[in-house]
Amino acid sequence: MLVPENEIADAIRTLMRLRIGASVNFFDLLEMGQLENINYFVKSKNSEGTCLWYIDDISLEEALAHFLRIRRERKLGFDYEGIEPNK
Repeated sequence: MLVPENEIADAIRTLMRLRIGASVNFFDLLEMGQLENINYFVKSKNSEGTCLWYIDDISLEEALAHFLRIRRERKLGFDYEGIEPNK
């Protein structure tokens, strides 16, 4: 069962608004993080570490939209793998 995207977006938004330089990473295949200028980047890599897609110096909402789109397209996360938490 998939975690609703709005819950993921809210959690990432809360973390990123702290402005502590945090990043969110799914298995080194998809990453979103904050830059020193308080803008954001999104990077997608394949399992060999080759960069597939990258954008930076964008707003939080734009970065979050790209991050969630790529996550959905690539089905990244334990929730896509059928692991049900707390069972």
